[in-house]
Amino acid sequence: MQIRGLAIIVILAISFLLILGCYNKCCFSQYKELFIFFLLLILLFIFYVLQYITKMEELKERILVQHLQLKTVIDDTSFIVYLCNIDGTILLVNKNFASIFNLESECFVGTNLQEYCTLEKLSIIQEENNYIRETKSPLIKERCLFFNGVNGVYRVMKYPVFDKDGNVIRIVCINKNIDKEKELESRKNTFVSTLIHDLKTPIIAQIKALDLILDRKLGTINEKQDYFLLQIKDSCNYMSNLIFNILDTYLYDDGQANIYQENFSLIDLVELTVLNLSNLYKEKGQTIKINTINDTTIYADRFQIQRVITNLLSNAINYGFKNSLIEINISEQDNFLCLTITNHSPYIPEEKLLYIFDKYNSVTNSKNLTCSSGLGLYLSKQIIDAHNGKIYASSNIDETCTFGFTVPKS
Repeated sequence: MQIRGLAIIVILAISFLLILGCYNKCCFSQYKELFIFFLLLILLFIFYVLQYITKMEELKERILVQHLQLKTVIDDTSFIVYLCNIDGTILLVNKNFASIFNLESECFVGTNLQEYCTLEKLSIIQEENNYIRETKSPLIKERCLFFNGVNGVYRVMKYPVFDKDGNVIRIVCINKNIDKEKELESRKNTFVSTLIHDLKTPIIAQIKALDLILDRKLGTINEKQDYFLLQIKDSCNYMSNLIFNILDTYLYDDGQANIYQENFSLIDLVELTVLNLSNLYKEKGQTIKINTINDTTIYADRFQIQRVITNLLSNAINYGFKNSLIEINISEQDNFLCLTITNHSPYIPEEKLLYIFDKYNSVTNSKNLTCSSGLGLYLSKQIIDAHNGKIYASSNIDETCTFGFTVPKS
């Protein structure tokens, strides 16, 4: 701005001198001091211009050094990286990107992504870029790369670059190969699912044997024996529920879970679940109150919905205060049945609620410790999602927490 102002003043000064020289050549002797002043002004302008040019050269050199340093870091990374405009014009690629095509990095600058992938693959890339431009947020997904027949699964991470007005003008794309991660995860899943499947049979056998003893099919037992056998059965049921949670989680993740829908009464299922967990909530001195509507008939997978209710109610009991009330409400809204379970328990911060249905994320707070697998709520969400429903959670500072879900009636 200072240079621009001085330039205007100097131009006016030179114009003034030229006008005087054209119309009155003898004026130079009369306005000698003024001419000297204008001459000094011109020299000062030249000095500022030279100083400005010097600073610009220093800045240019500094930017060039930073660019080279950044390019070295990008080239040395094991990821495939490129920077492009919204229209797909490539501005920068690293060596890993260039090695796919056996070319130098500089050969890609100014070219377009459409030159390096098929129209079908290009449309997917353009959809991703349009999403980033519209939402102005990063995009992270897992898929195969679409360049020159690259094989393998990559974690594609795209980040927007903004102009001064906040508009997305460029996109940085970072591609990380995750073949080894996928292979390790697959081996781990196979091991865990096999182990869980092998554990399922003896647990079920123990529960059946305990039922025979508790039903006096094998002889009489006294009151004390009955009490301890019920405790053992509760532990076995808890272990069984844990095992089925893990097993079903892997089935849902692999897309192998099946939904067998039928018409049944949701209130009957709730009452059955409450009965099954009666020892658990009575031990803590808790009371369960059920509020419902007349018609609770629903078309869904009875067994899977019971799993959800069991998971939510177990959490309400485990994390609820002793001698407190737990309320179960069933209502109808726009052809959806809504079930909520509200208990009195420590406040769960908002930042934890955001991730409470994530895998391996247990319901925890500052006053509670947990020993769960962290899969119960995750599995519940998978089941409700499979029914085209919605699951949610909320917590208030008055120490009341609500977990619930909605599913279509038909």
